[in-house]
Amino acid sequence: MSMLALPAELVLLISQETQAQDRLALRATNRKLCVLVTPHAFRTVYTTSTGKSSAGFYSLLRCDDVRKHVREIVYRDSFAGDVGSGREDCRKDGLTDGPRDEVSDSSREDDGRGCLDEVEEGVIANLSAAFSLLHTLPALHTLTFAFHPIYKTHNTPISSFNRKRYPHVDIQLAIFAALESTSVARLRSLTLDHSTPFSHEISTHPTFLKYFRKLTHLHIATSSDLHFIFAGPLADFWARSLPPLLRAPASTLTSLTLHSEHDVGAIPGLTLGHLRYPHLTHLSLQHIVFDAGISTEAFILAHARTLTSLTLSRCKIAIPHPAPPTARRWADVCPRLAAKLVRLVHLAVDFEVGLDPDTFEHKRFPYALVQPGWGYSSVGIEEWVTEDDAALEVFQGAVAARMASVAES
Repeated sequence: MSMLALPAELVLLISQETQAQDRLALRATNRKLCVLVTPHAFRTVYTTSTGKSSAGFYSLLRCDDVRKHVREIVYRDSFAGDVGSGREDCRKDGLTDGPRDEVSDSSREDDGRGCLDEVEEGVIANLSAAFSLLHTLPALHTLTFAFHPIYKTHNTPISSFNRKRYPHVDIQLAIFAALESTSVARLRSLTLDHSTPFSHEISTHPTFLKYFRKLTHLHIATSSDLHFIFAGPLADFWARSLPPLLRAPASTLTSLTLHSEHDVGAIPGLTLGHLRYPHLTHLSLQHIVFDAGISTEAFILAHARTLTSLTLSRCKIAIPHPAPPTARRWADVCPRLAAKLVRLVHLAVDFEVGLDPDTFEHKRFPYALVQPGWGYSSVGIEEWVTEDDAALEVFQGAVAARMASVAES
């Protein structure tokens, strides 16, 4: 039986189960199928950092018959890992390219000084022009970005970067500048993965902040190879640029992911204690230090009434150097979290694992020695392991029992 003979509802169901390129093929079959399939075919649009993809993306957003259907845009650098839903449904039709899984770390070209592949000609101009058109997409509610995963952020202003050595930084800057020039009225979800943690005046620009004010989902994950974060652009990002972005969606946010690739806390000046999200149900923190100056523990407990999911990945507790016997430990934190987070039904905790410099054996590093004027130094204290593990196990057991109870009911 020809698809033309099928009811419209059945054609739509079939198109929803097909791959993106198959839906595009259906559109090209005839006018009837084009009308039926188009709204679903372009709900999510993918683009990447290639000339073909960026040019097609720009062309697509200028098409009146297509752009009114776009609900989600996923930009994924050709060197970035999987993010969002891009792996499951990608475009390879010449308008937009999907994730390029064949690109691996081994394909990066490095000249020994941190120089990565040059950006193809026209990519930045195409992406800048395309993202400047977001205000013409009435149904858009989700933006997902996976930028280049390796940036070298030095203690110099972003304007001083050597563009020849770090060309992919220009893509992020161009996209942010384009976002600043336009707006999205219904944006609800924003993901910034592999974002370069540089300080930029755009973070306080009223137009840029509008993207954050009605968000229900915010995911920020930074990428930099710089470990010394007590000064320079990294410190400015965490202490000055990030706070306005975190404050903006205070009344609407339900899910917050804040991931760093290095330990961040009172050094370099991040603070979470003042943030309140009345509807927050999901919280994921990575390399965010439990430090009195940042108030991480207080921030988590402030959302005890609503929080149902908590992920703590490679988070550490800050202790002074040398560590006193009375220092706050996981054996102290876990029981408090277990007692207060009475709605939590999902808990994931993992600690950083590395080589012990003395024994050259793998061990956990659940603590961070405070090094004034430098940052944090990861440590594991053997005398505390037994009590810490027991407290964490009790916490995990309480959450697991609650989840089982909810499932039964």
